[in-house]
Amino acid sequence: MLQAIYASGSALLSTYRLDYGSSTGARFTYGVIVPDTFVLLGPDGVRKTNVIHPSEAELRALLGPSRQ
Repeated sequence: MLQAIYASGSALLSTYRLDYGSSTGARFTYGVIVPDTFVLLGPDGVRKTNVIHPSEAELRALLGPSRQ
């Protein structure tokens, strides 16, 4: 889904992938309790929101212009 969203040019935010199994520190810091969780961070690195198992529409909303 991310590839399609970025290919369409509608994503305005960068995404970074962390390995769920080995990134326990990041999981605790950002409250990630299951794989396939997307976390939106503010400019200060603090978690603003998260989406678990998002649909393509939810990902587009998270990454798109309305989140600036």
